[in-house]
Amino acid sequence: MQNLKTLIDTVQSNCHISDARHAGNYSLCVFLLKMREFYRWERRIPLTQQLVREKVGDWMAQREKDWAQLENDGYAQLPLAEQHYDPFAAEAVNASLVPMGYVYSSGYGVFHKPHFFLGELHSTRVIDGCNVYIASRELARDLVAPPAMAINQDIFIRQESLRRFIWEKIEEWQWKQHPDTPMGRIMQNHDQQADPESLLDALVQQETETLVLHELGEMRAGTLIGAQWHALLAAATTSKDEFVLRAIRDLVADCHVTLPSLLRDENHDALHFFFGNFTGLRRALYPQLQQAYEQAVKSRELTVINDTVQHGQELWLQHALALVDIFKTDVNRLPAELEKLGQSHKIQ
Repeated sequence: MQNLKTLIDTVQSNCHISDARHAGNYSLCVFLLKMREFYRWERRIPLTQQLVREKVGDWMAQREKDWAQLENDGYAQLPLAEQHYDPFAAEAVNASLVPMGYVYSSGYGVFHKPHFFLGELHSTRVIDGCNVYIASRELARDLVAPPAMAINQDIFIRQESLRRFIWEKIEEWQWKQHPDTPMGRIMQNHDQQADPESLLDALVQQETETLVLHELGEMRAGTLIGAQWHALLAAATTSKDEFVLRAIRDLVADCHVTLPSLLRDENHDALHFFFGNFTGLRRALYPQLQQAYEQAVKSRELTVINDTVQHGQELWLQHALALVDIFKTDVNRLPAELEKLGQSHKIQ
């Protein structure tokens, strides 16, 4: 592909502009963790290699200075095939890129932060009318690297980001070596003396399919809840409210698509990994699902999870639809309703 470097540089420049504008949205702890991970990616440092604190610190200080120069810049159009594309016109960009073995995505994440990504295309397929793009090596990315994203009818899975995420979970388990945890149960099902890369490869392939299921669930949730949900999310006045809304939609997606599929296939490793990461607001909102998993581990019977998932399908869809109705009739009631929902589930 001609001028690939120019395209990579342009996408990366847009990523830096987005980071310059939105890096302050994160807590200090989250920010530092993301910066360390970004440094590792940018320097192509292996996952198993320790980072040198002083070098990370110097890089971080320089990056923040660079951001200060970029914060007010506009996003650049993408040069491709003798044309220039709007950076948010991912569908048009991919019409040219995908046949050449590359894939691009752009969209908005938490705090309405723009995400831009360019990578090498591993594979593509169509599921239920949705285009699924699996990317391997990342060529340009921003501070936050979500392993999966759905935009319109396109699903993007980023295996390099997924690989880093899984490795972090393996490292966390290695610190404690506790067998009676979801990650411990996965490790018991694999040869722990084998090449770590082989284990990572297997888990990346497994979790790629789980991420596809979740994004299909997100699309299903969008159909069930309706288009007003995006306006509702944009109307959230605090980050806590936004996180609660996103957690509700995640529960709708996972109860309708992700978990029914994993349960139907009796994919135990994927279920363990799912519940190993069933944390934060999702778990606070629906602790019964975590309890069902723990019962299933003891009984070696998945029925209790299946029953709880079926109950969750109606429960969380009703919550989502009720919030949409409140948004449409009296948006000023929304913060109070979210607070009431949070209190009922003891969300701090």
